[in-house]
Amino acid sequence: MVERSKLVQEQPATEPDLPPPVEKSPLLRRIAKRLLLTLPPLRTLYQRLLAAEEAIATLGDELPARDAATESALSTIREHLDAIEIRFTGVEKQAVEARSRLEQAVKSQELEVCGALARRCLFVMGFARSSTTITLEILNTAPNALLLGEANFFQPREAPRWRDWYNTQHVSFRNQATKSAYTPDFVPDRLHTWWEWMEAAAAHYDVLGDKVAFSSNHLAGSGPEAISRFFEARFFGAKYVFLLRNPIDTLLSMAKLAGIDNDVALMCECRAWLRYVQLWADWVRNFPHTLTLIADDFGPQTVADLASFTGLALNDAELLLDERNRRRHEIPAHFPTLGAVKGELIEIFDLAKEALGQNPVLWQAEQKRSADENDDKGDAPGRIAVVPRPLGHAWARAEDLQKRLVACQGRSEIRPVEQHKSRK
Repeated sequence: MVERSKLVQEQPATEPDLPPPVEKSPLLRRIAKRLLLTLPPLRTLYQRLLAAEEAIATLGDELPARDAATESALSTIREHLDAIEIRFTGVEKQAVEARSRLEQAVKSQELEVCGALARRCLFVMGFARSSTTITLEILNTAPNALLLGEANFFQPREAPRWRDWYNTQHVSFRNQATKSAYTPDFVPDRLHTWWEWMEAAAAHYDVLGDKVAFSSNHLAGSGPEAISRFFEARFFGAKYVFLLRNPIDTLLSMAKLAGIDNDVALMCECRAWLRYVQLWADWVRNFPHTLTLIADDFGPQTVADLASFTGLALNDAELLLDERNRRRHEIPAHFPTLGAVKGELIEIFDLAKEALGQNPVLWQAEQKRSADENDDKGDAPGRIAVVPRPLGHAWARAEDLQKRLVACQGRSEIRPVEQHKSRK
């Protein structure tokens, strides 16, 4: 038996009670405690528990004071953080305002540069696979002209050196370095935008511009309106050559190039072609310098018309024309919707060609936005007589067919349009 005096010396001054046994006799509890203390492992554990209890008791006594000090420190930290946040918010606001002013200044400079160059600029505009490339090649035979191929200035670019981006794009297209596929380094050793490159290029060429080959990538949603606003603000005084081609051949040629093999994807491009017709109709009625060519009629006269319109010397450019590049396409069975709307697309194309044969004065006749509203009788309540003109009728027919194609959602079961009233 361990002597009590020795036990007391080895124990802490304050001994908490062990958990009570089944019998609550104080004597039995004391005996159990002494038995446990004779076992070294349990004794060590017990002593650690006592030390932990003492530490907890001490912490409990200090906790209120410690909480007060901590709260005071946290309060001070919060005040500093609030001050930093207020200051940061002010700095951030100033930075946003400064960036906005800088962007406005850059845009103002961009508009100024483009406005100064506008009358020296020439743009080829057409839906993809509408002979835009051959037109670009013909115009680039002039030694004093440099027209790029699908630089698409209206699309934002984050490239630090725009010229490098453009050349890399054409390398990825597998194109060799012709005038339309390569931009000389007119702005060496510094970052630059497309319009800064154009400003530098103007020291070397009399005529500058770009070829735009439209597709659904450009004409989806509000695309046509945004594109028009871009050119109105920068190149209103420029010259524009528009291309129109039989829509069936256009769309099937595009399907072949882009690997489109399903009806839904092709109808997306079909709707884009209809929006292009509307864009063209709006453009030729509002921009002062436009020429529209029918790709199906390309020949020596085309080169003469381009030379007359642009004032460029296009000597021997007709050598670029090759009948082998002109293909006609048959609608395959996996494009049923194109087969269903083929007649309407051809009618819209014919209306556009008919408009080109008229005096442009007639292009300014007021026209409504749907074919049914262009009613030369005006008998329906709330209607007035509006004589449908070919240009306006092509625009309205394109609008109506787009809506029906959207409602169709790519299904081949598209309801044929009712026969429109004869036009005067």
